[in-house]
Amino acid sequence: MEMPSNQGIPRPMAANHGSAKISSTTLKTARELLNDNKKAHIPYLFFQTLNIPYEPVLKEPPHFSGSYPEDPKAFILKFDKVAKANSWNNTDRCMNVLPLCFSGLAEEWFDELMIQKPSFSSWLTDPSAPGSSFEEVFLKQFLTPGLLREFRLRCDLRRQTASESGISYCEEKLTLITMADPYSDWDEDIRLSIVIEGLEEQRRLFVDIHNPKDLNELRKFISFADSRAINDPMLRMEKELLEIKNLVLCLLDELSSSPRHRVQS
Repeated sequence: MEMPSNQGIPRPMAANHGSAKISSTTLKTARELLNDNKKAHIPYLFFQTLNIPYEPVLKEPPHFSGSYPEDPKAFILKFDKVAKANSWNNTDRCMNVLPLCFSGLAEEWFDELMIQKPSFSSWLTDPSAPGSSFEEVFLKQFLTPGLLREFRLRCDLRRQTASESGISYCEEKLTLITMADPYSDWDEDIRLSIVIEGLEEQRRLFVDIHNPKDLNELRKFISFADSRAINDPMLRMEKELLEIKNLVLCLLDELSSSPRHRVQS
């Protein structure tokens, strides 16, 4: 029988195969096929081994070995995007593809996990059922306190350099923020201030004057600054005048709220 020529890891099983589980022996055989000189028809052979209908994917899943300094949260986010693109729309489907993404420490850990806990009620964290998702167990294993401290230090130290655009810095800084705050404890205002703090001086002055309300607005102001010469000495004066204006407004507000300065009727 002629095998299809499509490349890539196929979609997981159809709905009527949804309850099937991959045994350790089958998984070992599948991995051997995947590592056997990268044969052209590995995906087909793999799914023939599992007796699962073959269907090529739109997006290839990411790889994770569990080695420093890989970002486990970034792996989860990327895998979830790939799963949605490929219509892997239930937990069993995701769990059946995950073994192909792991190697090294992550592969050993996953094999042991499947012996201790062969199934999960959800793929991503479910706030209504703590501890029931694969994501929680995975992050607990690989997102160590030391790695999180490293990510936060990298985020703190990242500043826009003289040779890079503001928008390039902004996007990389936001990536570092996601790494430093994997559980999204920081709200948008905090993220906004962290990005602005790392801008080079002239762009920071420009952004401060326009006072963006959210990250999308910040991107617009930074892109505008990138497309124009903003190294204007008047920016500093405008910034200082704005600060004086805000200070005066604050003082007036305090005076108006003070009992000693209220107008007596």
